[in-house]
Amino acid sequence: MNMLNTILFLRSIARVMLLFVVSLSVAVDACMRTIPTEDIIMARTASCTVGTEQYGTFSPAPGSRVPSGSTVDLTCAAYAHTSSSAVLTATCFNGVLSPTSPCLPCPDSTWVFDATTNRCFKGFAGPAAQFPCDIRLPCYPLAATYGVPSDIAYTLNLPALLAAGTIAVQANVNPLTNVFHVGIGDPVNLFYQLVDGTPVPSTLILPLFVPTEPAPPTPVNQLMVVYAVGGVVGFDDLTCADGPFALGSICQLQL
Repeated sequence: MNMLNTILFLRSIARVMLLFVVSLSVAVDACMRTIPTEDIIMARTASCTVGTEQYGTFSPAPGSRVPSGSTVDLTCAAYAHTSSSAVLTATCFNGVLSPTSPCLPCPDSTWVFDATTNRCFKGFAGPAAQFPCDIRLPCYPLAATYGVPSDIAYTLNLPALLAAGTIAVQANVNPLTNVFHVGIGDPVNLFYQLVDGTPVPSTLILPLFVPTEPAPPTPVNQLMVVYAVGGVVGFDDLTCADGPFALGSICQLQL
């Protein structure tokens, strides 16, 4: 009889332990299923990858992933600008960042953008006097201001140089003369070249001279300038002006 009671007691203990193990297994399984793999994948898919923007940068940095509902800020470079109604904050929603306004090339709309060279052109006044003459003098400080290389403006896209000269003339940037050097020289009679040595075809530049110019004979070692004659803005050959009536310069930023 005692043996029977012992067996029954052991069976009861075994059932209790089995129920405990089953309950524990269910509890562990329930905990593991609170964050299923599918939910983790969906959460990652819903986040957004920060991209890039020409002439600007995002914060967080490009390549970062941000969760849905967070924002990303765009900052345009010092050599770029935005429109007055620009949208500079993007929001991540279900894996997609809302669009922002683009950063536009050049510091503001008073500059002329040359897409053929990725450069910006603008006229600047020359110093009251300079000895010896240095057509690059107004351009030197621009690199530190805008964070990109600066120089006297030059390009085979000659209308872009004239457009910058027109803005400078109309704005009376260099009141004493309103004449502006550009990076084109005439080392031999009517043999024009950019300051980097690139030849400028005479057929390309001669139609863009101011009326009655160039007047023969053209002296050698001349530098090209932009100014207005009779309301027409064009090119002309002049010597580099030393003295109290120094000329201005069309400067460039290399983006």
